[in-house]
Amino acid sequence: MKLMEEWIYVARLFTAVLLLLACLPAFAQTSQGTSFTYQGQLSQVGTPTNGNVDMVFDLFDAATGGNAIGPSLAFTTANGNPIPVLAGVFDATLDFGALAFNGVTTDQRFLRISVNGTPLAPRTPIQNAPYALQSRTSELAYTVSNGAIGAAQINVAQVQRRVSGTCASGSSVQSVNADGSVGCQSAGAGTITGVTAGSGLSGGGTSGSVSLSADTNFVQKRVNGTCASGSAVRTIATDGTVTCQSAGSGTITGVSAGNGLSGGGTSGSVALAIANPLNLSGTDFYGVIVAQNTAGVGIAIQGRSDAGTGLYGKTVSGRGVEGDSEGPNSYGVIGINTSTTGIAFGVRGQTASTSGLAVAGYANATSGTNAGVLGATNSISGAGVSGNAMDMLGAGFGNGVGVLGRSSGGSGVRGRAVDTSGVDLGNGIGVLGEAAGGTGVYGIAGTNGIAVFGEGETGVVGLGTPGVGVVGQSTSNNGVSGISHDAQGVRGTSTSAAGVFGGSSTSDGVRGSSTSGNGIFGSGVTGVRGDSSSGNGVEGHFTGSGAGSGVYGTSEYYGVQGFSSTSIGVYGKSDTGYAGYFTGKVTVVGTLSKSAGSFQIDHPLDPANKYLYHSFVESPDMKNIYDGVATLDARGEAWVELPTYFEALNRDFRYQLTALDAPAPSLYVAARIEGNRFKLAGGQAGQQVSWQVTGTRKDAYAEANRIVPEVDKPANERGKYLHPTLFGKSESMSVLPLPKSVDQPPTAAAPPIPPEVPNLQRRERP
Repeated sequence: MKLMEEWIYVARLFTAVLLLLACLPAFAQTSQGTSFTYQGQLSQVGTPTNGNVDMVFDLFDAATGGNAIGPSLAFTTANGNPIPVLAGVFDATLDFGALAFNGVTTDQRFLRISVNGTPLAPRTPIQNAPYALQSRTSELAYTVSNGAIGAAQINVAQVQRRVSGTCASGSSVQSVNADGSVGCQSAGAGTITGVTAGSGLSGGGTSGSVSLSADTNFVQKRVNGTCASGSAVRTIATDGTVTCQSAGSGTITGVSAGNGLSGGGTSGSVALAIANPLNLSGTDFYGVIVAQNTAGVGIAIQGRSDAGTGLYGKTVSGRGVEGDSEGPNSYGVIGINTSTTGIAFGVRGQTASTSGLAVAGYANATSGTNAGVLGATNSISGAGVSGNAMDMLGAGFGNGVGVLGRSSGGSGVRGRAVDTSGVDLGNGIGVLGEAAGGTGVYGIAGTNGIAVFGEGETGVVGLGTPGVGVVGQSTSNNGVSGISHDAQGVRGTSTSAAGVFGGSSTSDGVRGSSTSGNGIFGSGVTGVRGDSSSGNGVEGHFTGSGAGSGVYGTSEYYGVQGFSSTSIGVYGKSDTGYAGYFTGKVTVVGTLSKSAGSFQIDHPLDPANKYLYHSFVESPDMKNIYDGVATLDARGEAWVELPTYFEALNRDFRYQLTALDAPAPSLYVAARIEGNRFKLAGGQAGQQVSWQVTGTRKDAYAEANRIVPEVDKPANERGKYLHPTLFGKSESMSVLPLPKSVDQPPTAAAPPIPPEVPNLQRRERP
């Protein structure tokens, strides 16, 4: 029988047999005891076991599971009593105690044996012996005569006398006395043996008369309290009584403060008050609307202050003060200052927001010659609209903006050097911007808008003594746009700085287009320079046919130079053509990485109509390959000479040999590479051998720039791909994001559309 851990055993049980043929004197008797001898055979994988074995014996009352009988008997090395096994045979003396076999004959016993910690299965049943062990008391019973033991010999303190008492009908035995009499009690009609109090109850018991009651800590006692008319229940006690309070006569449950009020509440005595500060709001644009007739006024407020603010309006997102006029030649808001000296303001606007507007003018009509802000002056040295980036006393604020104009499709700021009838006044200036150190004119245009537009002999002239003459900024189109039929659209000259400087956070700093000449032409220390924080510093597009250039650079040294400290110096992309095309020698100082590689030549068999491609040889090591054909001498040997630099350049040599014209089963490398040569042997005299040797580069550059075949992507490239579309991903998952001009090629300008009002931010001086 094959058991756990391949242990196989055969066991025999020996029990001592005692035949009493005669009664022996008590002093000649020897105690039988409760131990017995167990013998068995033990083998593993068919081989009898030899040596000391750890064995543990346990006695149970069932073949599986059941209850353990007596103690566990351990014969182990740890206890100093392992069982010796010789040729598979062992025996052990077992003693499970006096009560181990003291049951009726149907109480079968089963022995479990564990060998070296592994219980053997199944358990061994303990079979009956021809003669059962006789107890010591039964041996003495042979000498007792019939009738010798009676009531006088029974010790009632140790032995229960035969029960002879009875109980009447309807009663049951409550107790049994030592002399066999009984105590009775009423039996009852049910079979309940105990009453347990459940949730919400207390009491109960398992004998006698028990009672249950409600637990008032868990169950609410029935409510029996009442309140008088006009009162209401406020609390309910656990005993069911109630506490009352005045109910009140109304149904209001809370008071909330509305527009212009503060206070209120939902309990107790509440109060309301006028809000301070008073803030009235409505569903329209206006907090308070007071109707007026055609001749009167809705609200008349006169604010006057010698040094403070006459009338002050404040709002979070709407209008602080608004004036509305419906009549012709009237004014929605008019500010008049009658002072003839000093710095006096008719209307003054002020804002603390970094993107706010001190004064904003908006012309709502979509046609005509309306103006967002109109300024007029009678003085020949005055200004219709004057914008000063300075305080009230004339001190400059640095990078502020004197005048800001915004328009949904027209001109944000427009100046005309004409009189009220439109007659040209000669050499006047439509818009004049002056800056001692800042920006004379600063224009911002939204989508397809024009930041600064000038008409005349000279469209726009900007003069900056140390600053910038003209600065154009656009969120999506052109900061400065110049159009000319026969001269320069935009021309910038400078003796020390940049002739034309363009900056853009998302689009083109400077963009030029031409149908016949150069889109952008620059000369100087740096011909053309473009700086961009997110788009392209300089971008060129060739829209004609033929072999034109989007960007063309000529130099005695670098025609085009690209530099990046952390990413890509020069980036090229083409969907169907060449991302980069070089005519002449190409040098790569560094490691060349590629997705694939090949040579391309005119096909030797059909050079006019076909190309021939071959893939590069790839290896995880920096391999160099050398090969040739050697002719064996009369002894079937040959020395192969390698270049003089071979061992200085290579290490880890590998050899490949192929015999030509005839087999050479004994061909081998007789001498390995040393002194830049190696020896062949084992071939036939005069036989040619094709050989190939490879080596791994060990020069200084290779040792410092060893190729690691498998590397983890850096954290900022994980989840991205060199070729995302091959994995079913979009180009946005590319490790190398496309420059904006490559990812979104420019298109023809669309017709002007009303833009979103741009935010004016503090500008750093270029």
